[in-house]
Amino acid sequence: MRRLGWTLALVSALLVGAIGGAAITLALQGYPVPPRPAITLGGPRPADPDRTLEAPDTLLAWTPGRLPEGFATRAARIEGVRHVAVVRSGTAWLTGSTSAAGAEVDRPPAGRAIPRELAAAAPAAYRPVLPPPARPLLGALARGEVVLGASSARLRGLGEGATLRFGAVPARVAGVLPDEFVGAHEVFASNALAARLGIDRARYALLDRANPASRAAIAAGLRAAIPAGTPLRVRAPGETPVFRQGDAVIPPIALKAAFGEFAG
Repeated sequence: MRRLGWTLALVSALLVGAIGGAAITLALQGYPVPPRPAITLGGPRPADPDRTLEAPDTLLAWTPGRLPEGFATRAARIEGVRHVAVVRSGTAWLTGSTSAAGAEVDRPPAGRAIPRELAAAAPAAYRPVLPPPARPLLGALARGEVVLGASSARLRGLGEGATLRFGAVPARVAGVLPDEFVGAHEVFASNALAARLGIDRARYALLDRANPASRAAIAAGLRAAIPAGTPLRVRAPGETPVFRQGDAVIPPIALKAAFGEFAG
Protein backbone atom coordinates (compact mmCIF):
# COMPACT_ATOMS: atom_id res chain seq x y z
CA MET A 1 0.00 0.00 0.00
CA ARG A 2 2.88 2.35 0.80
CA ARG A 3 4.45 1.63 -2.60
CA LEU A 4 1.08 2.33 -4.31
CA GLY A 5 0.80 5.63 -2.46
CA TRP A 6 4.26 6.70 -3.59
CA THR A 7 3.43 5.69 -7.18
CA LEU A 8 0.23 7.75 -7.23
CA ALA A 9 2.06 10.73 -5.75
CA LEU A 10 4.76 10.46 -8.42
CA VAL A 11 2.23 10.25 -11.26
CA SER A 12 0.38 13.29 -9.90
CA ALA A 13 3.61 15.27 -9.66
CA LEU A 14 4.57 14.35 -13.22
CA LEU A 15 1.18 15.44 -14.56
CA VAL A 16 1.36 18.78 -12.77
CA GLY A 17 4.91 19.29 -13.98
CA ALA A 18 4.03 18.42 -17.57
CA ILE A 19 1.13 20.87 -17.67
CA GLY A 20 3.16 23.60 -16.02
CA GLY A 21 6.12 22.95 -18.29
CA ALA A 22 3.92 23.15 -21.39
CA ALA A 23 2.60 26.54 -20.30
CA ILE A 24 6.11 27.83 -19.60
CA THR A 25 7.36 26.55 -22.96
CA LEU A 26 4.54 28.32 -24.81
CA ALA A 27 5.29 31.54 -22.94
CA LEU A 28 9.02 31.31 -23.77
CA GLN A 29 8.15 30.91 -27.45
CA GLY A 30 6.51 34.31 -27.38
CA TYR A 31 2.89 33.16 -27.57
CA PRO A 32 0.58 34.30 -24.78
CA VAL A 33 -1.06 31.71 -22.56
CA PRO A 34 -4.55 33.16 -21.94
CA PRO A 35 -6.37 32.52 -18.67
CA ARG A 36 -8.65 29.52 -18.86
CA PRO A 37 -11.21 29.50 -20.34
CA ALA A 38 -10.34 32.22 -22.85
CA ILE A 39 -12.91 31.01 -25.37
CA THR A 40 -16.18 29.19 -24.85
CA LEU A 41 -16.48 26.53 -27.51
CA GLY A 42 -19.45 27.09 -29.73
CA GLY A 43 -19.70 30.86 -29.68
CA PRO A 44 -23.01 32.69 -29.60
CA ARG A 45 -25.90 30.47 -30.58
CA PRO A 46 -28.80 31.97 -32.55
CA ALA A 47 -32.17 31.93 -30.80
CA ASP A 48 -33.93 30.71 -33.95
CA PRO A 49 -33.94 26.88 -33.83
CA ASP A 50 -34.13 26.73 -37.62
CA ARG A 51 -30.57 28.09 -37.72
CA THR A 52 -28.91 25.22 -35.89
CA LEU A 53 -26.76 22.79 -37.89
CA GLU A 54 -27.99 19.65 -36.18
CA ALA A 55 -31.50 19.82 -37.52
CA PRO A 56 -33.83 16.97 -36.46
CA ASP A 57 -33.20 15.15 -39.75
CA THR A 58 -29.36 15.23 -39.61
CA LEU A 59 -27.12 12.40 -38.38
CA LEU A 60 -23.36 12.24 -37.81
CA ALA A 61 -21.42 9.13 -38.86
CA TRP A 62 -17.68 8.48 -38.51
CA THR A 63 -15.16 5.65 -38.30
CA PRO A 64 -11.69 5.80 -36.68
CA GLY A 65 -8.94 7.23 -38.87
CA ARG A 66 -10.99 7.85 -41.98
CA LEU A 67 -14.21 6.83 -43.69
CA PRO A 68 -13.99 3.67 -45.82
CA GLU A 69 -13.63 4.16 -49.57
CA GLY A 70 -17.01 4.66 -51.25
CA PHE A 71 -18.80 5.37 -47.96
CA ALA A 72 -20.76 8.35 -49.31
CA THR A 73 -22.04 6.44 -52.35
CA ARG A 74 -23.23 3.50 -50.29
CA ALA A 75 -24.73 5.72 -47.57
CA ALA A 76 -26.73 7.67 -50.16
CA ARG A 77 -28.44 4.45 -51.28
CA ILE A 78 -29.84 3.70 -47.81
CA GLU A 79 -33.58 4.21 -47.58
CA GLY A 80 -34.41 7.40 -45.73
CA VAL A 81 -31.11 9.18 -46.52
CA ARG A 82 -31.66 12.24 -48.74
CA HIS A 83 -28.17 13.76 -48.86
CA VAL A 84 -24.66 12.86 -47.68
CA ALA A 85 -21.96 15.45 -47.01
CA VAL A 86 -18.48 14.03 -46.44
CA VAL A 87 -16.06 16.25 -44.51
CA ARG A 88 -12.30 16.01 -44.87
CA SER A 89 -9.92 17.42 -42.27
CA GLY A 90 -6.27 17.73 -41.33
CA THR A 91 -3.59 20.20 -40.28
CA ALA A 92 -2.81 23.22 -42.44
CA TRP A 93 0.29 25.23 -41.49
CA LEU A 94 -0.32 28.98 -41.26
CA THR A 95 2.71 31.04 -42.26
CA GLY A 96 1.07 34.44 -41.88
CA SER A 97 -2.14 36.44 -41.85
CA THR A 98 -3.35 39.99 -42.38
CA SER A 99 -6.52 41.76 -41.30
CA ALA A 100 -9.11 43.14 -43.70
CA ALA A 101 -7.31 46.50 -43.38
CA GLY A 102 -4.00 44.93 -44.41
CA ALA A 103 -2.38 44.93 -40.96
CA GLU A 104 -0.13 41.96 -40.16
CA VAL A 105 -1.66 39.73 -37.47
CA ASP A 106 0.22 36.43 -37.54
CA ARG A 107 3.95 36.28 -38.23
CA PRO A 108 5.54 33.07 -36.94
CA PRO A 109 9.32 32.98 -36.42
CA ALA A 110 11.37 32.29 -39.55
CA GLY A 111 11.13 28.67 -40.64
CA ARG A 112 8.09 27.95 -38.47
CA ALA A 113 4.33 27.91 -38.95
CA ILE A 114 1.19 27.68 -36.80
CA PRO A 115 -0.87 24.46 -37.03
CA ARG A 116 -4.51 25.13 -37.92
CA GLU A 117 -7.18 22.42 -38.01
CA LEU A 118 -8.83 22.76 -41.43
CA ALA A 119 -11.95 20.94 -42.62
CA ALA A 120 -13.38 20.86 -46.11
CA ALA A 121 -16.33 19.60 -48.11
CA ALA A 122 -17.85 19.92 -51.56
CA PRO A 123 -19.91 23.15 -51.27
CA ALA A 124 -22.92 21.71 -53.13
CA ALA A 125 -22.96 18.59 -50.92
CA TYR A 126 -22.65 20.64 -47.71
CA ARG A 127 -25.54 22.94 -48.59
CA PRO A 128 -28.38 20.70 -47.24
CA VAL A 129 -26.80 20.49 -43.76
CA LEU A 130 -26.34 24.26 -43.37
CA PRO A 131 -29.15 26.60 -42.28
CA PRO A 132 -30.37 28.95 -45.05
CA PRO A 133 -28.72 32.12 -43.60
CA ALA A 134 -25.28 30.48 -43.82
CA ARG A 135 -25.60 29.06 -47.34
CA PRO A 136 -24.47 32.19 -49.26
CA LEU A 137 -20.93 31.57 -47.95
CA LEU A 138 -20.77 28.32 -49.91
CA GLY A 139 -20.32 30.27 -53.12
CA ALA A 140 -17.24 31.91 -51.63
CA LEU A 141 -15.82 28.50 -50.70
CA ALA A 142 -16.24 27.39 -54.31
CA ARG A 143 -14.16 30.45 -55.33
CA GLY A 144 -11.27 29.41 -53.08
CA GLU A 145 -12.12 31.49 -50.01
CA VAL A 146 -12.46 30.11 -46.47
CA VAL A 147 -14.74 30.46 -43.45
CA LEU A 148 -13.58 30.73 -39.83
CA GLY A 149 -15.30 29.14 -36.85
CA ALA A 150 -16.38 31.68 -34.22
CA SER A 151 -13.81 30.52 -31.65
CA SER A 152 -11.04 30.56 -34.25
CA ALA A 153 -11.95 34.09 -35.33
CA ARG A 154 -11.82 35.33 -31.73
CA LEU A 155 -8.50 33.62 -31.05
CA ARG A 156 -6.92 35.19 -34.13
CA GLY A 157 -8.73 38.52 -33.97
CA LEU A 158 -9.64 38.09 -37.63
CA GLY A 159 -12.88 38.28 -39.57
CA GLU A 160 -14.36 38.81 -43.00
CA GLY A 161 -11.88 40.24 -45.49
CA ALA A 162 -8.79 38.95 -43.70
CA THR A 163 -6.23 36.83 -45.55
CA LEU A 164 -4.59 33.62 -44.32
CA ARG A 165 -1.35 32.41 -45.88
CA PHE A 166 -0.48 28.73 -45.93
CA GLY A 167 2.94 28.86 -47.53
CA ALA A 168 2.40 29.84 -51.16
CA VAL A 169 -1.40 29.44 -50.87
CA PRO A 170 -3.33 32.56 -49.80
CA ALA A 171 -6.99 32.33 -48.75
CA ARG A 172 -9.37 35.20 -48.16
CA VAL A 173 -11.78 34.89 -45.22
CA ALA A 174 -15.33 35.12 -46.58
CA GLY A 175 -17.02 35.15 -43.17
CA VAL A 176 -17.39 33.65 -39.71
CA LEU A 177 -19.85 30.94 -38.63
CA PRO A 178 -20.73 29.46 -35.22
CA ASP A 179 -18.47 26.52 -34.37
CA GLU A 180 -21.24 23.94 -34.68
CA PHE A 181 -21.75 24.88 -38.35
CA VAL A 182 -18.14 23.92 -39.18
CA GLY A 183 -17.64 21.00 -36.80
CA ALA A 184 -15.60 23.14 -34.35
CA HIS A 185 -12.77 23.32 -36.89
CA GLU A 186 -10.66 26.46 -37.08
CA VAL A 187 -10.93 26.90 -40.84
CA PHE A 188 -13.47 25.52 -43.31
CA ALA A 189 -12.76 25.35 -47.04
CA SER A 190 -13.66 23.57 -50.26
CA ASN A 191 -12.22 20.19 -51.17
CA ALA A 192 -10.27 21.85 -53.97
CA LEU A 193 -8.43 24.23 -51.64
CA ALA A 194 -7.87 21.48 -49.07
CA ALA A 195 -6.28 19.29 -51.75
CA ARG A 196 -3.81 22.09 -52.55
CA LEU A 197 -2.80 21.98 -48.87
CA GLY A 198 -2.42 18.20 -48.88
CA ILE A 199 -5.60 17.52 -46.90
CA ASP A 200 -7.69 14.75 -48.44
CA ARG A 201 -8.66 12.35 -45.61
CA ALA A 202 -12.43 11.85 -45.34
CA ARG A 203 -13.14 12.01 -41.59
CA TYR A 204 -16.92 12.01 -41.11
CA ALA A 205 -20.25 12.32 -42.89
CA LEU A 206 -23.40 14.31 -42.20
CA LEU A 207 -26.55 12.53 -43.36
CA ASP A 208 -29.69 14.51 -44.11
CA ARG A 209 -32.53 12.07 -43.53
CA ALA A 210 -36.12 12.15 -44.70
CA ASN A 211 -38.74 12.21 -41.97
CA PRO A 212 -39.75 9.89 -40.44
CA ALA A 213 -36.67 7.82 -41.36
CA SER A 214 -35.55 5.62 -38.47
CA ARG A 215 -32.15 6.41 -37.00
CA ALA A 216 -31.74 2.73 -36.05
CA ALA A 217 -32.53 1.56 -39.58
CA ILE A 218 -30.08 4.03 -41.12
CA ALA A 219 -27.37 3.03 -38.63
CA ALA A 220 -27.94 -0.64 -39.52
CA GLY A 221 -27.67 0.21 -43.21
CA LEU A 222 -24.40 2.07 -42.61
CA ARG A 223 -22.91 -0.86 -40.71
CA ALA A 224 -23.83 -3.18 -43.55
CA ALA A 225 -22.16 -0.80 -46.03
CA ILE A 226 -18.71 -0.80 -44.38
CA PRO A 227 -16.13 -3.59 -44.00
CA ALA A 228 -17.00 -6.09 -41.27
CA GLY A 229 -15.42 -5.27 -37.93
CA THR A 230 -14.99 -1.55 -38.67
CA PRO A 231 -16.10 0.51 -35.64
CA LEU A 232 -18.84 3.00 -36.51
CA ARG A 233 -20.24 5.86 -34.46
CA VAL A 234 -23.65 7.32 -35.35
CA ARG A 235 -24.83 10.37 -33.45
CA ALA A 236 -28.14 12.21 -33.42
CA PRO A 237 -28.83 15.83 -32.36
CA GLY A 238 -28.43 16.37 -28.65
CA GLU A 239 -26.09 13.40 -28.15
CA THR A 240 -22.83 15.29 -28.65
CA PRO A 241 -21.83 18.98 -28.43
CA VAL A 242 -20.44 19.22 -31.97
CA PHE A 243 -20.89 17.04 -35.05
CA ARG A 244 -17.36 15.94 -36.07
CA GLN A 245 -15.05 12.90 -35.99
CA GLY A 246 -13.98 11.81 -32.50
CA ASP A 247 -16.91 13.82 -31.16
CA ALA A 248 -16.11 12.91 -27.53
CA VAL A 249 -12.58 14.36 -27.82
CA ILE A 250 -11.84 18.03 -27.08
CA PRO A 251 -11.14 19.76 -30.44
CA PRO A 252 -7.84 21.60 -30.98
CA ILE A 253 -9.45 25.06 -30.88
CA ALA A 254 -10.61 24.42 -27.29
CA LEU A 255 -7.09 23.27 -26.32
CA LYS A 256 -5.65 26.42 -27.84
CA ALA A 257 -8.13 28.50 -25.88
CA ALA A 258 -7.05 26.85 -22.63
CA PHE A 259 -3.29 26.53 -23.12
CA GLY A 260 -2.25 28.94 -25.87
CA GLU A 261 -0.76 28.32 -29.30
CA PHE A 262 2.63 27.39 -30.69
CA ALA A 263 4.59 27.57 -33.93
CA GLY A 264 6.53 24.56 -35.15
